[in-house]
Amino acid sequence: MGEALVYAMGGGAGHLARAMVYVERCLPRDVTVTIFHDAAAPVLRAPPAGVHLRCLGADAGELHARVREALGDDHAIDLVVDTFPAGLAHELDDALLARAARTTLIRRFVKPLTYRDYATAAARFDEVVFPYPPDRSEWDPHDEEPTSERARYAGLLVRAIGVAEGPPAPLAVLGDPARLGASMRRRLPAGTCFVSGPITHLPPARAYLGTAAGYHLAYELAALAVPFGLMPMDKRYDDQFRRADLLGRAVLDAAALDGLLAEAA
Repeated sequence: MGEALVYAMGGGAGHLARAMVYVERCLPRDVTVTIFHDAAAPVLRAPPAGVHLRCLGADAGELHARVREALGDDHAIDLVVDTFPAGLAHELDDALLARAARTTLIRRFVKPLTYRDYATAAARFDEVVFPYPPDRSEWDPHDEEPTSERARYAGLLVRAIGVAEGPPAPLAVLGDPARLGASMRRRLPAGTCFVSGPITHLPPARAYLGTAAGYHLAYELAALAVPFGLMPMDKRYDDQFRRADLLGRAVLDAAALDGLLAEAA
């Protein structure tokens, strides 16, 4: 039996959600796992057997100490880092990585120039995992496509979300409805339903409109055979506009909402 530490810090529940899927799909069943995270939202489901969650603050000194403590002194624990190759606070230095038996980076796309020395920090890892299929990677394939034995595509690391039974609403708005401007609100069909907060199951609907375009919401909706739209938000690291554009599902104005409703009619 082995041990692994998964570093899923990032200021949101998405990093923890991706870590949980990665553990279930990509790690051996007999590995004992500790996931470091800082998700304020409640965990939607209990972790699998052998997986332990530790919620930490974002202080660089505390993070460095906790990672060092978890890795121990015998170089027997694998370290998996989600998104940020030097850690959320750039506390994952060479000495810390050297304490792990093996290091893996889940290399999700981040905005260029927003995270300093990204490429240099990423090059230190034994393995690089892209959380996309080859034909849907958010990285520029000319620059970031895996070209060595240490890099691979893992497919989309999202859950298979279910849809509740019942008659479908003409549209389900997922997320903060305050992001809908007056012009969009006037176009919402009668019977539109609204869902905010953590989603365990989608309501039945003929179309879905996400009021953000985060990794999980976007790709969970893309897996359904139902029309959907995304209203990307400006985030520090996550390029939601790029993602919505790559999927061809950006809803940035009332005309785009009209097109989504016509598609679902």
